[in-house]
Amino acid sequence: MRRAPVIGFVSGAGDANLGDEIMLAALRGLLAGAVLEPIDFPATEARLARLGLSGPRVFSGLVLGGGTLINPHFLPRVTSMGGSLPGWTLGTGVGSSGFGMAQSVPLDDWRDALRNFRAAWVRGPRSASILQGLGVRRVEVVGDLALAATPDTALARPRDRVLAINVGGRRAMAADDIDHQALHEELAALLASPLAVEWRLVPFAMHRDDLPAVLDLAHRLPAGRCARPVLLRSMHEIDAMLAGVRAVVAMRLHGAVLAWTRGVPALLLGYREKCADFAEQLGVEDLLASLDGSPGASVPAGLARLLDTSDERALRVHADCLFARERLRRAGAEIVSTLLEISPKPAGVPVRT
Repeated sequence: MRRAPVIGFVSGAGDANLGDEIMLAALRGLLAGAVLEPIDFPATEARLARLGLSGPRVFSGLVLGGGTLINPHFLPRVTSMGGSLPGWTLGTGVGSSGFGMAQSVPLDDWRDALRNFRAAWVRGPRSASILQGLGVRRVEVVGDLALAATPDTALARPRDRVLAINVGGRRAMAADDIDHQALHEELAALLASPLAVEWRLVPFAMHRDDLPAVLDLAHRLPAGRCARPVLLRSMHEIDAMLAGVRAVVAMRLHGAVLAWTRGVPALLLGYREKCADFAEQLGVEDLLASLDGSPGASVPAGLARLLDTSDERALRVHADCLFARERLRRAGAEIVSTLLEISPKPAGVPVRT
């Protein structure tokens, strides 16, 4: 029994994807004045509604959190709320989520679902353009939700040349045209070339499903310069790794996002439009390597730029991450204050636990 507003939220968390779990923690922090309840299974919400434990009887509002959630996969979770709740997106992306989903996805069915949304605060300019085309009234770019986890001070970059590298993708689920094996061969050749021969290498994964790809790449790398591959499971483990590296190459979007939040330059291997969406918002398009045929640097050109990135630029981008963090904080505060004003829940409203 609570007086705080109860917010139903949609996120990609729950599948051991570290980027999604960190964004969920960020969402909870940004909406700390509210009670958050996940909206995961539409059929379950229908059953709970019959008991008075879902829909407007319980929820004051609906929030789409971080990740690329505006696509057909997540739509039923939003429509299960019946369309009567005020809604917001907070650092959300639009389009294909990535591995296991096609490059291009239909979005027209989102028009009605977004009709009652008070604001769409999105990851980047590409997401904003799509939602404006769907007729969403208030669309603003605030940055990826994980930028809310930016620390006040950037990590000091070590002098030692250490490069962390991440690849990913479930072999059986890749719905893209990327030849992952050819990518690994290209990366291995580049990292053995004079371009990077003085760098030590740290292969890492952010999801258990990435381990086969990371291990495949690691087996191709020079054994004497390559550390044992690691599966990162927490922000603490990410920070421990980043504290010892000068740069990061990442296929997982949040491998690059979280590196920049710590002041560590990152080359993003762009396999979906969401990668360009983030890179354009943060002004690091020159460190986006295109894998899907879209505009962007080649992998060799991107790697060369990455290894030559100055400390000064890393600190400037960290400052931009801090600016995005403040935008996200203001947006979260607006959501909570608006809900306290428009739909206060009296004592006695049942809350799921």
